[in-house]
Amino acid sequence: MDKLRGIVAKIFVIVLFGLLILSFAIWGIGDMLRQHGDKPVVAEVGSQEITEQVYRREMSETMNILSRRIGSQVDMQMAQSLGLPQQVLQRLITDKLITEEARQRGLIVTDTQVRDAIYANPAFRGPDGKFDRSRYEQTLFQAQLSEAGYVADLREQLLQQQLTTALGAAIEPPALLVDTLYRREAEQRRADWVEIKLADQPEVALPDDATLKAYYDKHSDAFMAPAYRSVSFVWLKPEDLMDEVSIDEKAVQAEYKNNLEAYVEPETRTLEQAVYDSKEAAEAAYKRVEAGEDYAKVVKETTKADPVPLGTVAKSALPPVLRDVAFGSKAPGVLAPVESSFGWHLIKVEAIKDGEHPDFATVKPKIEAALKRRQAVDALVSIVNQLDDELGGGATLDEAAKKLNLKLRKIPAVDRQGTAPDGTAVTPLPAPQQFLKQAFETAVGEQSLVLETEQNGYFVLRVDGETPAKPKPFEAVRDQVGKLWQKDQEQAEAWKRADALQKQLDEGQTLSKVAEAAGLTVTEGKPVKRDAQEPSAALVQALFDAKKGKSVTAEGPDGPIVAVLQDIQEPDPAKAPQEVAQIRENLTKRMRGDLFDLYLRALQQRHGVQVYQNRIDQVLAGL
Repeated sequence: MDKLRGIVAKIFVIVLFGLLILSFAIWGIGDMLRQHGDKPVVAEVGSQEITEQVYRREMSETMNILSRRIGSQVDMQMAQSLGLPQQVLQRLITDKLITEEARQRGLIVTDTQVRDAIYANPAFRGPDGKFDRSRYEQTLFQAQLSEAGYVADLREQLLQQQLTTALGAAIEPPALLVDTLYRREAEQRRADWVEIKLADQPEVALPDDATLKAYYDKHSDAFMAPAYRSVSFVWLKPEDLMDEVSIDEKAVQAEYKNNLEAYVEPETRTLEQAVYDSKEAAEAAYKRVEAGEDYAKVVKETTKADPVPLGTVAKSALPPVLRDVAFGSKAPGVLAPVESSFGWHLIKVEAIKDGEHPDFATVKPKIEAALKRRQAVDALVSIVNQLDDELGGGATLDEAAKKLNLKLRKIPAVDRQGTAPDGTAVTPLPAPQQFLKQAFETAVGEQSLVLETEQNGYFVLRVDGETPAKPKPFEAVRDQVGKLWQKDQEQAEAWKRADALQKQLDEGQTLSKVAEAAGLTVTEGKPVKRDAQEPSAALVQALFDAKKGKSVTAEGPDGPIVAVLQDIQEPDPAKAPQEVAQIRENLTKRMRGDLFDLYLRALQQRHGVQVYQNRIDQVLAGL
């Protein structure tokens, strides 16, 4: 569907749909969760269903698109951390809600409307700017979409667009509001300034211990030692049982035979193609290439477009009708035209990489390790069940570990970051982030449930004690206290100088004379808008709160800055029609988004939404 959305021009709907995801985040779907075991659906929206197949396809496609964008494979763990399962589900629910409402209101999409939308799509236009059937079929082929499926999806999108367009059509922000926002955004101010850099301040001598101790007592929160917890835990992992597992030679051979494809690296070919409307046109181009002409040049002249790269693919990745042809040649080159439902394909094989077929002896160690781990995981589950039974029956963690001959590990002290009091890392830990989170969420004296890690391991912990966070002893942090005291004093002196300079400016002296007397250099600033960050956001904010000719003092990147506002450039909306139009458009979108958020809430109440979490979990487990 993401490929489809990349093809279909539906600017307004896309903007609104982006806001829909945010709106779902606001009003959530938690109250709609249900368990559903009968139908292969992940959600029901009114009379419509979102099937497992659709959700699986959308999730897979979304993960693939993100993988291509970031240049690395997105696995389910990363997808979960990014919230992709929820976003995909919310997008599908949004589509169904709007479609359900549109249908109940009797809205329809005619064949003429579908045809006009296809003809109007820039992705389907040829060099002459008109609809190009060959380009249309080629684009759908690249997106791995059938024409029937594309038309059905486009019809549904146009139906949704009728409703969403009608909803926001009457919204128009007042001209006064638009002009006011433009003036605020476009206004510029210019100032000159001097900066009192902390690095140039004379170093302040350290005071006596009494002064430092008083400073330490007043700022003790800056010298805190974190809370530490002592923890006992049992950690079970497949690796612990690997040496106890024996694998029969016949089992290894059977695994190799039954899953040979898993150990075979298939042949791949780097391909590009051109698609022609007729057999005659494709064969004419093929004959020119066979006669010695350049493939890319011939394709460009005959189709008015460059060859389409198909990338480096395995045979199974191609449509069935193209597989035998594309992988039938023994060497790179241009292949004879072959017909599909999209037209006649003229394919060029750029490169061939032979597949690898390792023999049994080569992959035997890998198979043995996999089978051992599989059996170890199975055995581990049995042990975990026994441990669960013992703890559930009232046994303490120590008693259960002793009875089952499991190692009880102890950590004398660890903080939330996994660090011991001496600053060293506490290792090893099972799934450190998960473990530490559980260690600090479990009450002192209590033990956790038996929890599974992402590496097929398990752990259960008990919090034996806690040392609350407290200030480190003064003697241990005396040097740190001294440095912070000096820094505070230097900052105070710098600000004292800045206040004195501003007082002189307020009394009528010029910035140049004040700076010269203080040994500072005047910087002549350039006009800036209110969102500028240079020389500092604090100074820009102060300048936009000041009147022309007045002085301000604000924090700078290296110390306080004293500035004089020299000029205010007030914009005229009548002289910037494009900028004003852009502000009007952005404001309209925000207003429509707010309205659409309210409308979606009403649709959810009217049609009802049920989400079947058990089905979602099953789909995600299979990806």
